[in-house]
Amino acid sequence: MKILHIIIGLNVGGAEIMLKRLVQSNLDNKGLEHEVISLTQLGVIGIQLENMGIRVTVLNVRSIFSVPLAFFKLVKIIKNTKFSVVQTWMYHADLLGGLASFFAGNRNIVWNIRGSSIPQQGLSLTGVLIKVCAMLSYKLPKKIICCAEAARSAHVIKGYAQSKMVVINNGYDLDDYHVRQGREAERLNLGISDDEIVIGIVGRFDALKDYNNFISAANELLKEFSNVKFLMVGKGLNNENHELTRMVENDNTLDSFLFMGESNNVNKYLAIMDIYCMSSSKEGFPNVVCEAMAMQVPCVATNAGDAKDIVGDTGIIVPIKDSSALAMGLRTMINYDTKKKLKFGKLARLRIGRNYSIEKTLNQYKELYREVVN
Repeated sequence: MKILHIIIGLNVGGAEIMLKRLVQSNLDNKGLEHEVISLTQLGVIGIQLENMGIRVTVLNVRSIFSVPLAFFKLVKIIKNTKFSVVQTWMYHADLLGGLASFFAGNRNIVWNIRGSSIPQQGLSLTGVLIKVCAMLSYKLPKKIICCAEAARSAHVIKGYAQSKMVVINNGYDLDDYHVRQGREAERLNLGISDDEIVIGIVGRFDALKDYNNFISAANELLKEFSNVKFLMVGKGLNNENHELTRMVENDNTLDSFLFMGESNNVNKYLAIMDIYCMSSSKEGFPNVVCEAMAMQVPCVATNAGDAKDIVGDTGIIVPIKDSSALAMGLRTMINYDTKKKLKFGKLARLRIGRNYSIEKTLNQYKELYREVVN
């Protein structure tokens, strides 16, 4: 079975990482072959896929004016190669790749929806795309994969074909998550002492991640705890981001924040953390919460997206947009003794292995492909 994946781009992101995991897990499977098309650039993930021996085609879409040429290229590629399934990832690829496959005569189309945050402004590009995709969802795809129940329900409300939607969560290989590997050396490198508690957060600088909520909770905690550090990792989370640094109350508390910026090795930072925090106001399937749990880091998370189902009884869930509640959740976790924190961490890793293994996710994808082809 030959699967063509079409995605907007291959830089680091939740959808891109899941695509890589899916392909990587199939490298030894002779019955399944993958090929990838990036509508824009090759990106970090694209390079990694090529290094695995996966064929990656880049269409270099840079503006709306280059879309027609990319569309005709897509139609030609799909027509010339007998793909069993054409799977598209996220709105732009769902629309462009879905239409291209339809006109190329391949109706085994699978869409992939990754988020639950939908713009309210109908005139935004994404808002228009969602409306168009909602209408076409009854005609173009045979199946629509959602990475989270929150994503499925949000798109049903927007008019997507509910009967075609299926939830397949992200999957993780626990062998990729080496608990506390390099922890001491990296903490020493960052000037973090053994008696300091590190609360970490990972994600791009985006309003939906609600970093104001995180920093407000952090500033509240700093009035009580002198041995807490706040480690922030992600695109835009650096000292040059003045909007971010202004959220910190004063220069005295600024020293308690470590802004690390974007990283290609999130695991080394997760290994440093004693507690992982998610402060988002909206999420689909919060990938990094799962990764933190896989690293045995106990989590305090807002009740956004599927976070409550993911964390279960291995951490603490608090309401969204409530910094006092977030501070209380973090305070509770800080005050647990070391033995209880370690127990939470071990249970969290076991929960990821049991409920969100890459094997389980892979089997669900395979079953869906078989259903689409038959």
